[in-house]
Amino acid sequence: MKLFHVLLTLVVFLASFLGAAAAIGRFVPWPDREQLAIKRDDFGVVKDEVELLVVGSSRVLRGFVPEEFDRECAARGLDVRSYNFGVGGAHELESDRIVRGLLALRPARLRYVLLEYQRPQPYRIGRNGRLSDRSVFWHTPRQFLTACRHVFAVEAPFVRQLEQVWHHLLPTLAHLTGYGRARDVFVRRFTEETRRHAAQRRRLVDGRGYEPVISKADRLRMKGDWRKIDEAGARELARKLERGNAIDRELLDVSHLESLARDVEAAGARLLLVVMPGESPTPEVYAASEPIPLPAPLLGFNRPHLFAELYALESRYNDRYLSESGATRFTRLLAERFVRVVGER
Repeated sequence: MKLFHVLLTLVVFLASFLGAAAAIGRFVPWPDREQLAIKRDDFGVVKDEVELLVVGSSRVLRGFVPEEFDRECAARGLDVRSYNFGVGGAHELESDRIVRGLLALRPARLRYVLLEYQRPQPYRIGRNGRLSDRSVFWHTPRQFLTACRHVFAVEAPFVRQLEQVWHHLLPTLAHLTGYGRARDVFVRRFTEETRRHAAQRRRLVDGRGYEPVISKADRLRMKGDWRKIDEAGARELARKLERGNAIDRELLDVSHLESLARDVEAAGARLLLVVMPGESPTPEVYAASEPIPLPAPLLGFNRPHLFAELYALESRYNDRYLSESGATRFTRLLAERFVRVVGER
């Protein structure tokens, strides 16, 4: 009987603790890195005007031009107002978390969510560290289970798999318990950071989240990895993508996309996927002999033989990013395919 009371007390304590942490978590601002918090605040202001939400990494941030997209769609008979929620460093699971967080704001006119398709990277914790605010932010229980599925889907020593699960478990526990979030709740909301966020948010309004690859900030931080691509580099990028044709079936777990598609549909919108014209081949989604049962239409642009103009020198800043003129070209091509796909439904 005494053991029963001890166990009951422990269960009540854990339930109370996790309940309190979850309640506090509702008031925690999104992480400050890469303007994630600022963009979330901006979207919160304009959410009831947005009909198309585009989410992904910095390739989306620097490659999708909302005003150009809206004009091109209108010229093709589809009126839509879009918003660029590209965030530097956002991988497939963090992007999933971002979409769900924005859906929770209940945008009144949202009709489409265009998500950047990225290959699962099961052994990636995130560039900001496993207990960084970004890592803790996206490690919800749902994302933890998806990350574990991806880890065990790839053939690797069992000890290494368990080690990687542990790396994902730590930020998940931090997410559940509110570890390290007191500062965000009690400081950021009431200090000069709030005013700084407001000033930065105003700069986002005109571009609706779009940030060209060449900006004052980029010039200040240009280093080796920000070298502008040359003509030979543009040709090599195209050859690299055409050569990347080995299909890795282990990475075809799309259950998290199926779940997201259902949640997007429950919010009254439709999910679509886009592959940006970047440096990464994604051959598994182009397999002609065995169609991949993706839960949403895929608009793929990392195919130089079909979209040669996006791999020409004038369209590239480097192998990862489009130039400003390249972003405009890509956005027009995307609008053309987008109108065609949504009109086929």
